[in-house]
Amino acid sequence: MTTILQEVIDLIPAAMQCTNEHLIETEVREFEWLKPHCGFPVIAKLENQQITGSFKSRGALFAVAESNNDTVVAASAGNHGLAVAWAGKKFGKKVDIVLPQNASPLKRERILRLGAGVIESGATVDDATESAMDISRTTGAEYVSPYNNKHVIAGQATVIIELLQEINLTHLIIPTGGGGLLCGAIAAKHFLDKGSLHLISCEPQAFNSYKTSKENNGAVKLGRRPTFADGLATNIEPGSITLEIPNQEKNLSFLEVSEEEIASGCAAVFNRESLLAEGAAAAGIAASLKIKDEILKQPESKVGTLLCGGNVHHTTFWHMAAYPFSDITLSDLSDTLGRKAEFEPERRQNISLSNVEKTEDGSFLGCGDNTLPKAFFDQVEQYTNTTDRLLSEFEGFCSSENLLLDRYTLDAVQEVNDLIKNRLQEDLPESTMLKEQRLRALTQLATASRLAFEWRSPSYEQSVSMSAFDLASQGSSGVNYARYDQPGVPNIESTLLNTLGVSPSTHAVLLTNSGMAAFTLAFETSRIFKNIKSVLTAPYLYFENVEMMQYWLGGDNIHVSDSYNADDMTSLNMKLRPDAVLADPLSNHPLQRMVDIDQLAYSLSEAPNQPTLIVDGSMLPLVSAQGVVEAMPESGVYFESCSKYMQFGLDITMAGMVLIPRKMEAVARRVRRNMGLGLDRYGAELFPKFKPEMLEKRIKSMETSALLVAKKLKEFLPEDHFITTFPGLPDHLDHTLSLRYERSGSCVTLAPLNQELNRDQLDPIVDAAIREARSHHVPLVKGVSFGFTASRLSAASALAESAPPFLRLAVGPTSETEAERLAVSLSSAILKVTSRW
Repeated sequence: MTTILQEVIDLIPAAMQCTNEHLIETEVREFEWLKPHCGFPVIAKLENQQITGSFKSRGALFAVAESNNDTVVAASAGNHGLAVAWAGKKFGKKVDIVLPQNASPLKRERILRLGAGVIESGATVDDATESAMDISRTTGAEYVSPYNNKHVIAGQATVIIELLQEINLTHLIIPTGGGGLLCGAIAAKHFLDKGSLHLISCEPQAFNSYKTSKENNGAVKLGRRPTFADGLATNIEPGSITLEIPNQEKNLSFLEVSEEEIASGCAAVFNRESLLAEGAAAAGIAASLKIKDEILKQPESKVGTLLCGGNVHHTTFWHMAAYPFSDITLSDLSDTLGRKAEFEPERRQNISLSNVEKTEDGSFLGCGDNTLPKAFFDQVEQYTNTTDRLLSEFEGFCSSENLLLDRYTLDAVQEVNDLIKNRLQEDLPESTMLKEQRLRALTQLATASRLAFEWRSPSYEQSVSMSAFDLASQGSSGVNYARYDQPGVPNIESTLLNTLGVSPSTHAVLLTNSGMAAFTLAFETSRIFKNIKSVLTAPYLYFENVEMMQYWLGGDNIHVSDSYNADDMTSLNMKLRPDAVLADPLSNHPLQRMVDIDQLAYSLSEAPNQPTLIVDGSMLPLVSAQGVVEAMPESGVYFESCSKYMQFGLDITMAGMVLIPRKMEAVARRVRRNMGLGLDRYGAELFPKFKPEMLEKRIKSMETSALLVAKKLKEFLPEDHFITTFPGLPDHLDHTLSLRYERSGSCVTLAPLNQELNRDQLDPIVDAAIREARSHHVPLVKGVSFGFTASRLSAASALAESAPPFLRLAVGPTSETEAERLAVSLSSAILKVTSRW
């Protein structure tokens, strides 16, 4: 009986002929610099130089060439998708590549340029794979697995044959994901009769799915686990032949490598060979060190490996190149600069950390005091009680009108709602972070229960089948459509108008589905109502706002002031006579410059051209709206993102608001409706319900915390490294204005003096800060935006390509002790990473 392994071996001659005709024979190179570290020669096959940038083109080429089908489908987020797309183009076959929805846009564009179709499906490669298999079953297209395919395995065997025909090896390290290359190596070994060759399967410790599946005698699915070797992070298809073939190979062992070892291998190959290797390729370099003791027992050993690919994202590469090595051997291996592991400059010695008391859950006493009022939990309980009533009314209406109602579903929704009510009766955890988790989850579950039967375009009346849940839709004189006004939105708009302290007789607040939608509504309404054709802006505006104005007006009609000073901007207005002036009270920029909106509004109100003033208060909420309204009651427009501070750290829905004169309201409502800018029902239900004093208390708490952190960073960081900026600091250029506003924001920025650095070089600082924060038990999140309970750190360039990079720390409400720990974590990370530059 012919085994699967023999079937693959029988395909190898044809695979060799195919790859010889269409692919290059890549270089085999000895890495001499590795020998002093491991004591034996290490020879690498440079498949990162292969067509499409990896060995995957071999298996894909042969599988597509041998297919009798004119249509091929494959799933991938990386090299396999590129390879199949290229092979399809080579042989004139129609190819569809299914990508997960979060796949790299760069990979997507490369696949499209090769002429393949792209289908986006699911959140993971596993989801994409299921979709590709479904497409194959329903359309008849041939599904080409990246490993569970005999022709693919035979194609991968050709790279091993080329290597073994050139160099006589004793050991061969194989980077392993789904096992296609490993099985190809086994087939190649048998084809060449290399019985003494020892094969070593190498996987990342963070995602060892192949070894785990082998140990469990079947495919084991692992959850999402990030690894530098993302090309090896593969959940194996059940019944894959790659789990069967190795059973016929006795001279085989398994090895795992850490993320630090993978990063070291990548950096070493780049610094010492000027070769770009992805994490999967670098794994083999690190593995050669781990087998040192075993190999040295065998004289005259020669070890081989494959640089299996070079398609690494630049951000991932920088993370590996700047990894904070704790192992001296790996640190020495990684580059030629002579730096030592965990090198710390002497100036870091002045950073001290006082002892503080911790709670049982590891958080610090005083952290986030009063940041989540119990009123929010009470609101959820009231909400579930109302849902009980609505469910009962809905059931009664369906019964009285003889409308279909699935009792099983109704009972399930009721059970969920009851479960939430029961959970709300339990004692709240002491930890603010755990309270936040509970509130977020229960709020979203409660909303899902409330809207389970709701429709986006509810019916007015009906027979047999009910297409609405909120009975207010029945016989409605309005438009039952999600893009039009939604229940709950007017109440939120009224609360926001009250929070801004503006009279409803003169102005209205309109909710939108994001901060960017709020800008779009504010500007487009002003443009239509005031016939705006040219604008003057402060030196900095959010880049997406600028892009939209360029689309609407053209670049020549946008004039940018070189000063944040209100008098200077007023003088420029007198000279240019624009139709509108745009400014933020606090710029989202490393220098965090401020504009005196009150003075600017008053001066513009006296200007002969009477421009419209449009103000974005997102960075400095609430304080400048009244100044705009009082000075320019008919031509001042104010907007904010409601996805920041007004979420109370819950980050539970996207929203924005526009404060607009009543005389512009009708136009604004049409613009919001026609452009689809309004907040939908789900977002309205989730929007936190608060009193103005609750929001003010939280903002003040965050600003006080940010000032504490900023002061500590100024103390800890030498001024020749980074400039620490915060409007609340006495040395800030606009500190006096900050005091008058009684607002400073909660973002601390750190700008490197070397402005030639790029964002990718700052990103490793963020990663290092997270590790430091973990060791100091202080909450810190890598992420964008601000207004959260847990502080957030990001490497930004104001999200604009032309702006210099900087670090932005969005500080959450903290105790004084926790603020010090946060500053210690960030400053330590900066000094560690920059010492390697």
